[in-house]
Amino acid sequence: MRKRYIADEYGEGPAFWDRNWQSSFVNWGKRPPVNEVLVKIMLRYIKPNMIILEGGCGDGRYVRYFKDMGFNIIGVDYAEETVRYLNKRFPDLDIRFGDIRKLDFPDGYFDAYYSGGVIEHFEEGLESQLLEANRVLKKDGLFFVTVPHMNFLRILSSKLRKGPQYRIDLDGRKSWYF
Repeated sequence: MRKRYIADEYGEGPAFWDRNWQSSFVNWGKRPPVNEVLVKIMLRYIKPNMIILEGGCGDGRYVRYFKDMGFNIIGVDYAEETVRYLNKRFPDLDIRFGDIRKLDFPDGYFDAYYSGGVIEHFEEGLESQLLEANRVLKKDGLFFVTVPHMNFLRILSSKLRKGPQYRIDLDGRKSWYF
């Protein structure tokens, strides 16, 4: 069994993600880069008249992408500087500051919710994120979630690394494994 040690090297979580997203603000051209396979799957189920939430929207690329396709989409992120920057750069997008565990929307507000690589980052587990997603989704709402998975290359890479390994949690803390 590996022991876990947490180093708060990055300070407050949102500050880490603000720095992370600053490096990804690029000139996207006509459309931001998105995972085309994911989008293709989502488009089988979502319709332009639906209200969609992206929980943990980061640099806003999926909000931009779906807005440009005519969807009614709202992005929420807890990296405050990133949200301010996105609101200034893209005033036509509805991107709000918030925590996906305590969303400022009424029960049953959204037809669909997308969360890409966000819900797995919380130290206390998944319960609060999933309960909140369920709360804001309509009765027959759609919940699209992606998380990293341990494919063959990741497993091989982890076996080949020497010394301590770490991951960075959503709260910006570095977790060390020995």
